[in-house]
Amino acid sequence: MSKNFGILLFLVTIIAAGIGYAVYTAPELPEHRLFNLAIKHFANKSSEFEKQFRANQVITNFKQQFDIEYSDLDRVEGTISVKMSAVNNQVILTFGEGNTAMANQTILLEPFFPRQSTAQTPVHWKCIGGSVLIRFRSKACRLGKGFVSNEIISQ
Repeated sequence: MSKNFGILLFLVTIIAAGIGYAVYTAPELPEHRLFNLAIKHFANKSSEFEKQFRANQVITNFKQQFDIEYSDLDRVEGTISVKMSAVNNQVILTFGEGNTAMANQTILLEPFFPRQSTAQTPVHWKCIGGSVLIRFRSKACRLGKGFVSNEIISQ
């Protein structure tokens, strides 16, 4: 009896690991591209935030809006607005209305300096929350590593 249970448990574990790996390495969906575009637009506009954070480790209140053009799986072009606001030393990206899973969802970003940072160390941004599903986030955000604006812009 315990041998059968052990085999069943092993099979369930293998299946769960396979599903987890498939979700983790899912092909790029339009939502992935939209998330990456939003992060890239943020990175282009983040220099002011980074100056403030580098000077006194605080980001002051700020609001701005930008539009992102994207295409869905049916190759239908669309535009979605993203509001960028800084509150309590965090930046919130809020997607507007649209025909995508990202509509009315948020991304919460927080600046930090990695350990053993120096004066020349760039500011890193960590995705610390938001309502965007984890499977639509970039690998750096899913793993909690964070990203550097200059690296995102150059991609």
